[in-house]
Formats: sequence, structure tokens, C-alpha cells
Amino acid sequence: MLNTIVDWFSYNYPDLFMAFICIVALIWIVWKIFTYNSKITTIESDCKGLKDDFRNMSAKLDRLDTNFQKLLVYLSTGDKNFDGTLFTSNSPIQLTELARSILYDMKADELIGNNKDLLFEKLKEKEYRSPYDLQTECILLMVDMFSTDKFTDVRTFIYERPLYKKNDDSIELTPQVCCNVMGIYLRDIFLTEHPEITDAGKAE
Repeated sequence: MLNTIVDWFSYNYPDLFMAFICIVALIWIVWKIFTYNSKITTIESDCKGLKDDFRNMSAKLDRLDTNFQKLLVYLSTGDKNFDGTLFTSNSPIQLTELARSILYDMKADELIGNNKDLLFEKLKEKEYRSPYDLQTECILLMVDMFSTDKFTDVRTFIYERPLYKKNDDSIELTPQVCCNVMGIYLRDIFLTEHPEITDAGKAE
């Protein structure tokens, strides 16, 4: 029955029949395109969600690494066996000649000097009530900033010279070692400009 109607319609009204076929074909094509775009949009949305999840996971891992580094700093600064090749046993501890050689060779003194205002402002935001507290905060600040672009040259130096040798002395360079050295150096220049810091309180 349907075939008979189609044959009659196409025979008596061929132009109209062809227009009808074209319209139906166009509707089908538009529907297919719409369905395809809907699937693509859904996939893009899912991918964006995964990208956000990975970004959040990466940020959490970075914070975990930073907190772990802070724990290492806390433990190391409280360790009475603080590496004697880099730090004197005086009170307060001071950089040895080897430590200063490391500091100067990796140009960390220039880095700290060029960013002194920024570092000092960050230190003033910290909680400390004594020079010892300040010393800890200085090392923690170096840990916090170690992964930033400003410290790229320092990281490169460690990568290229994992075992630092000077005369008859040698030491394995790690991020923690370098942060300790830079932190003590930062403490010294901060205290030089803020001699008012005592056990009584912090710098204004």
C-alpha cells in the first residue's frame, strides 16, 4: 500500500516528491550532526572534569610535598647533630667556609639580595618570637620558594653538581641542604637590618 502511494506520488508529482526527499534527508543529516555534537560536548565536559580533578590532585600533592619538607626542616633544625661540615656548633649556628662556598657558587647570595624586599615582607608575616624562631621561619621560607621560578638556577646547580667538592671537603647537595644554607644566610641579613629582634619579640 505504502509503495503504491509512493510510486503514484513520484510519478504524478516528481518535482514535489524530490523536494520532499531532500527535506527528509536534510532533517536526518541535521539530526545526526546534532547528536554527534551532543556526544562531543558530553565528552569535552567529562574531559574537563578529569582535568580539574588532576589539577586538584597535583595541587594537593604539591602541598603534601611542601608540608613534608617543612617537617624535615623542623626535625633538622632541632637536631643537635646538624651537619658540622656546613654549620658551626656555636650559638647561634653559623655557616662554615664550605657552606659559604656553596652559597656563592650557586649565586644564592645574589638571589636573596635581589629579592630581599619580597623575602623580608614574607618574613614579617610569619609568627616568631625569638631569633631561633626566625631562623626556623627563614629555612621554611626557602623551602616554600624553592620550587618557584626565582630558584630555577639554584635547582639547576644542584642537578649539575649533586656532589659538591671544595678542596678536601665534599658534601651531597640536596634541596634541604641548600635551603638550610640559604635560610641561615637570610637569617643573618635579616637580623643585621633588624637588630631589635630578641627573645622579647619580632620585627615591626
